[in-house]
Amino acid sequence: MQKFSTSRLIVGGISFSVPDARSLEGDTRTPRSNSHLLQSQHTLDVLVRNEGTVFLFNPLTSRAKEWMEKNVHPDAQWFGTTLVVEHRFAWALAQGMKDDGLVLA
Repeated sequence: MQKFSTSRLIVGGISFSVPDARSLEGDTRTPRSNSHLLQSQHTLDVLVRNEGTVFLFNPLTSRAKEWMEKNVHPDAQWFGTTLVVEHRFAWALAQGMKDDGLVLA
């Protein structure tokens, strides 16, 4: 059985993981137990990055962009298309996104 390597992010004690695309190259078989990981790779909505004092939330889909427009305060700090969030608010934001069905990594 092939093992999949994963990329992992821990936000406020919640762990998000998706398979590393390099581990999937050339393999057309998907073990049943890991099929949910492969599906997550194709539906990734928001890329979250911990930069120490701030977290960066980069929307990757129109669904994620619409969610942010609806739920993020207009005065929020943006760096290009990426939302910049203080570490103390990152968990609640990530949880809200997850609760509404967005996939984060």
